[in-house]
Amino acid sequence: MGGGGNTPKITTESSLHDSHLEIGLIKMDIEGAEIKALLGAKETIYLHRPILIIAIYHNAEQFFDTKELIDSWDLGYSFFIAKLSVFHPTDEVMLFCLPKID
Repeated sequence: MGGGGNTPKITTESSLHDSHLEIGLIKMDIEGAEIKALLGAKETIYLHRPILIIAIYHNAEQFFDTKELIDSWDLGYSFFIAKLSVFHPTDEVMLFCLPKID
């Protein structure tokens, strides 16, 4: 199974834009690629201001930088951290980002 053909690339932005959906929630737990995914979804986040639930336990950069990134966009989110697993002290730590209601 080699590749070599031209595989079309579908981004989060193009997929959501083409669907004309109202986005109210984005949850990410993608093994350390959350910051890259957030950057790729920035336009959607600006446009819809969804609730964000982001895993922040895969590495130290993710734990410390995810909130700072979202906060730097100045969208008025409130931030909370919750641990979803009581069995593993460092697993399932999630950053909840709640938009202000106008």
